[in-house]
Amino acid sequence: MKQEITEFAEDTIIGFTRAPPDSDFESAIVIGAPSLEMLEGLTRQIKMYLTTKGHFAEEVSSIEEGIDIKRLATSASLGAIGKSTLVITPEFGPRARFSVILTDAVIDVDEPREFDFCKDCNACIEACPAGAITDSGYDRAACEHTRGNICVLCIAACPVGKGK
Repeated sequence: MKQEITEFAEDTIIGFTRAPPDSDFESAIVIGAPSLEMLEGLTRQIKMYLTTKGHFAEEVSSIEEGIDIKRLATSASLGAIGKSTLVITPEFGPRARFSVILTDAVIDVDEPREFDFCKDCNACIEACPAGAITDSGYDRAACEHTRGNICVLCIAACPVGKGK
């Protein structure tokens, strides 16, 4: 089943991990894409595939209470949390959008991968006009206070996955 789901990917990334322990599900499928349109279409496709195979599948949005999509994305070996606290993937850098499908299907988890994108890089720190990103963390309030919203200059500055 994992192979069949992975074949849907095309210009996206898909990772597999265990569902959160407090959920009623076995597996979590984490999908990453550079645009919401691609993400929504692929999420629907995979969800439909799972249900036609007799499995329950529930999409989790980023606002679902209690589900940490960033943690699931990193445990599915799609990327690592960067200095900006965004998930950095090799394919898209911090420019990926994520969705999660929780399912009762038992799917092998992906092997852990180590990423070290930010070790010798400070591009996001240097680009942040609010000084909200430091080596010790991210201050969302400082970012919002300076620009009135999130300015995304850190995303634009990140060299990982540029041009994809």
